Amino acid sequence: MPGLLQTPDYARTVLEAYPGTTDERVQELLTARLERQRLLARDDPPPLWTVLDEGVLHRGVGSPEIMRDQLAALLAASERRNISIQIVPKSAYVTGGAIAGLEGGFFIASVEGSLDSVFMESAAVGNVTDHPRDVAAICRRYEAVRSAALPERASADLIAKVMTQWQQT
Repeated sequence: MPGLLQTPDYARTVLEAYPGTTDERVQELLTARLERQRLLARDDPPPLWTVLDEGVLHRGVGSPEIMRDQLAALLAASERRNISIQIVPKSAYVTGGAIAGLEGGFFIASVEGSLDSVFMESAAVGNVTDHPRDVAAICRRYEAVRSAALPERASADLIAKVMTQWQQT
C-alpha cells in the first residue's frame, strides 16, 4: 500500500514492524508520511495514478478493523478526481505467471518544465534517477503493469468486495 494512501493506523502498523525502531522514530516517520499526504488534499493537487496488486487488499496488516478502514480510505481516494487506483487481479498471474511489476515498487514523477524522474525502491534503499534511459524503462514497465490491471470502476468494485470480507472477520 503506497504511503500516500495509507491511513494513520495502517501506516503505524507498517512502521512498527521495522526491527529495532523506537516509538519516537515511528512517530517521526508517521508524521512525515501524513504530511506528504497533505499534497493530495491541497486546492490544486497533483494527479496520482496507482496500480496495486490484489494481494495488498488481502494481506492483513494489523487488525481486521485496520484493514477495513484502510480499504474504505482507498475507496474514498479512488473517488477523488486527481487519484486513479487500479488493481492487478490474481487472475492476471494465471495465464503468464508473472507481470512486469514484480521486481519492486517504483514511482514516476513528472513536473512541468523538468525532466521526468523515477524512484525505485527496495527493502533497504531507494534510488532516484532522471536518466532518460532509466525513466523510459520504468515507464514501459508501468504501462505493462497497468495493462494487466482492472479498469478503475472494476478496481473499486473489487476493493469494496474485499472490504466486506474484512468486515466478516
